[in-house]
Amino acid sequence: MIFKIECPGCKKNYDVHNSFSGKQVACDCGAKFTLPAAPPEGDFQVCPACRELSSNDNVICTSCGFNFKTGGKTVAKKRIKDDDEPGFWFKYGILIKKLVMLSIILLVGFTVYHYYTAKPFGISAKAPLGLFPVMNTFLDKLNFEFKELPVPAQYPECKMYCFSNAKAAKDSRGMIDEEIMMIADKSGIIQAVYGHYSLPDIAINPNGTVVSRFLGRLRTEVGVPEKPNFKAVTHGTGRMAWTENICNWANQSISICWTRVDNSVGLVSSNQKMAITLAKYSPEETLKGSMPGGDEESTVDGIGKGAGSDMARNISKGINKAINKQQRELEKE
Repeated sequence: MIFKIECPGCKKNYDVHNSFSGKQVACDCGAKFTLPAAPPEGDFQVCPACRELSSNDNVICTSCGFNFKTGGKTVAKKRIKDDDEPGFWFKYGILIKKLVMLSIILLVGFTVYHYYTAKPFGISAKAPLGLFPVMNTFLDKLNFEFKELPVPAQYPECKMYCFSNAKAAKDSRGMIDEEIMMIADKSGIIQAVYGHYSLPDIAINPNGTVVSRFLGRLRTEVGVPEKPNFKAVTHGTGRMAWTENICNWANQSISICWTRVDNSVGLVSSNQKMAITLAKYSPEETLKGSMPGGDEESTVDGIGKGAGSDMARNISKGINKAINKQQRELEKE
């Protein structure tokens, strides 16, 4: 039996009998080297890279991976151990990124949808004018004075609440007199909303008053046209005649009566009041007699009854106060 060996010096190949295994031999080139120990039986080859015996039938050395046919070394692939398994982020990182992106898209979409469709006053098909608990929370942030008033007869089994801008009245010494009144049933569904306010001249405050902005927002929420049509109605005769602009609008759910008395004296451009009710009620009746001050006798000469008369009285009272104050200052001088 023989084994094949290569001279480490000149790379010459030899076929050596197994009986020479373990002995030192010399090559024709003069190089001396020791033959590896070999079993007495079987044909073997000596790996030129690691000098270990390998079966004559092997193509690759089992000790170092040397390829006997190509003369090169084969690098075995590293076996992945349990400890070398991919980590959590390698496995699930892409999925987590997709979920985060989806969450951001949903959040942005919900925000945009809520901005354009949400009804902050609790308005719905069941409550076309909103819910009083929601509205009360909103108005509570305005720091208005709150009180409960006797409910008008046309609203049985309901309660009426009044929110007055006492701070504005105090700061303006009575020139600004504005209120919001609401009527709600036992379940909190608002049946009617009433408000009156004096709108300052646009040069003084182009944004209007707190009540005017609140009612403007409510009109938008319930679907009232941004610029409704007003009809001019003249009250009184001669020097005591005054004009009231009245707007009536309704849909299947609500009705509105909005009055405006324009003013060319002082710092107030107009006095306005508004009643928005559910369709089954009359906003005109709410303005004329159901709310405080709507139909009471005038305390200023020349101003009669009717929707808008209380607003005319308010501005007239304010002007009289200003004139009286100016007269007192002149007397002191």
